[in-house]
Amino acid sequence: MGRKDTQDIAGDAADTTRSGSANTLNRVGSTPATATNTACAGRDHRVDSLRGLMLATMMIDHLGGPLEHLTFEPFGYASAAEGFVFLSGYMYALVYVRRASSSMMLVRQSLRRAGLIYRHHALALSLLVGLACFSPALIHYWSFEALIVHPLSWSTASMLLVNTPTFFDILPMYVVFVALTPALIPWLRYRAGPALVLGGSLALWGLGRTSDPVGALDSFFIAELRTPFFNLLSWQLVWVLGLLLGIYRDAIQQRVHRTPTWLFVGPALFIAVLCLTRHEVLGLSLSPAAVTRDDLGWLRILDFAGVLVIAAWLMTRVPVSARLPWFASLGQASIQVFTFHLFIVYFTLLVGWHIRAFGPVIYGAYTLVCLGSLTIPAYLWRWQRQRRRTRRSSPA
Repeated sequence: MGRKDTQDIAGDAADTTRSGSANTLNRVGSTPATATNTACAGRDHRVDSLRGLMLATMMIDHLGGPLEHLTFEPFGYASAAEGFVFLSGYMYALVYVRRASSSMMLVRQSLRRAGLIYRHHALALSLLVGLACFSPALIHYWSFEALIVHPLSWSTASMLLVNTPTFFDILPMYVVFVALTPALIPWLRYRAGPALVLGGSLALWGLGRTSDPVGALDSFFIAELRTPFFNLLSWQLVWVLGLLLGIYRDAIQQRVHRTPTWLFVGPALFIAVLCLTRHEVLGLSLSPAAVTRDDLGWLRILDFAGVLVIAAWLMTRVPVSARLPWFASLGQASIQVFTFHLFIVYFTLLVGWHIRAFGPVIYGAYTLVCLGSLTIPAYLWRWQRQRRRTRRSSPA
């Protein structure tokens, strides 16, 4: 793989929505009937901004406090976690699937990308474990007691992504999805390919309602583990939705643009009812199984689908060049920003109760300071990327 490929991978979404002339779907076989081959000029900053917004929202939700009431599941039962996973699948389609010149290139890039995500996850966890080993107080605050009792078993399970301490659930899931997705792409050569992929994804989601593949591995380790909160079989549906909508973006945007506006009133009302129900304005009684978060209850899925429909309609009315600069900068360095946010959240687990003692206003201000600190990894990522570009353009 050349230096250009490596740069694309290390840069995450730096060239997120530029689709090159090469298209894996064309190279591995015939282009799907509904896919378009038009190269999209320029860069879609809207997607960068949305991804950054999801990261900022997750930071607030994980810190808790008064601002969480404004950001956690604001549109009913759909949360920022679903949005981040969906947009990650969407970005994967734009950056990797639509630009790869061959199936093997897609596999290589995907494995490199999965490796990059895994290294960030392992580094963050290793640093926290190292700090905890020097301070028994941290072991208590961070719930790492099992590490002391069975260090080898706990560490092995963590490196195998079976053990995921609190807030470490997203990146392991991301690693698995990126590594396995190339196996789906050849199916999209066929006319019925998208329906087959989506149907298979729905079947796996249904299976996930009754079983958890990673949770079943708990019995192989003697340490008391915290297996991933998000069920892989269930959450792959959100990833696959993002993947398909990214691959067929042009055709979908054209279809949405031609759809009469009044048809979007229904999804908007549906979301409004769920939002009022979620925040106890309406006295509707819903089955907990319908809105579960770990294995994605059916009503939560419908709520998220409704949000996607409205978002697709809004995207056709906002120019591609539109951006929210700060959020876009976070979205471009998503892995680095997410990893950095883990350190902030774990620091807050240690000192947060002291800050809460000063009242909600002070804790809200602390949350905003933490939110602003996400600028640090985004800036460092841009600086590092600029240095690479400078070295590459310099004469030998």
